[in-house]
Amino acid sequence: MSEQIKKIYCNNCSCETKHSVLFYKKKREVDEVDNQVIWYEDDSYYLSECLGCENITLHIESTYSGMGDEITVTQFPPKIIRKEPKWLYRIDGDGIFFGDSDKIEIFREIYIALKNNMPRLAIMGVRALLEMVMIENIRDQGSFVKNLSKLKEDGYISNYQFEAINKVIEAGHASMHRNYKASSEEISSIMDITENIIESIYINKLNITKLNIPPRVKKDN
Repeated sequence: MSEQIKKIYCNNCSCETKHSVLFYKKKREVDEVDNQVIWYEDDSYYLSECLGCENITLHIESTYSGMGDEITVTQFPPKIIRKEPKWLYRIDGDGIFFGDSDKIEIFREIYIALKNNMPRLAIMGVRALLEMVMIENIRDQGSFVKNLSKLKEDGYISNYQFEAINKVIEAGHASMHRNYKASSEEISSIMDITENIIESIYINKLNITKLNIPPRVKKDN
């Protein structure tokens, strides 16, 4: 039997790639009454290896009675729509950047929510994280709006970032109170803004302190 090749989403490559099917099995579950099938479910299991990065994925295609040719796809590990930034390990590895482990845990939980297709929880987590970051750096000014204004006033964020955070916060309010569910594109924008803020306040500040620039030498007249 020749090698079976199938296109499957690869979390490591962050796109659909060609996979070699290592193992395949099809299963059917049925409900019968008087030897008549009244309901069925067909599941096709593909244990596969990406031909690019060699990542392993379990891909499941399911069809159900009454749904025609519609195929429901599930995979393990779940499809990652947003990866953790590579610089997160620097925060996780040394608590001085984030102050305490609670913010690190919330940051990671945001990506877990995204991995499990829970955009509302992810956005609520972003709002909570940003509030904790603001209070840590400028102390609580009594309201979210005052905290954000103080963060800009003290030079932690630019005017552009100030406006961007306002949009993120509004998305958080809408998720909690107005049944708002962000699209994949909106989630990507919200996470771009959030990661940019965290990187600006913690990582870039650390990078600046590590610059070893030699002092200017006065020239003799």
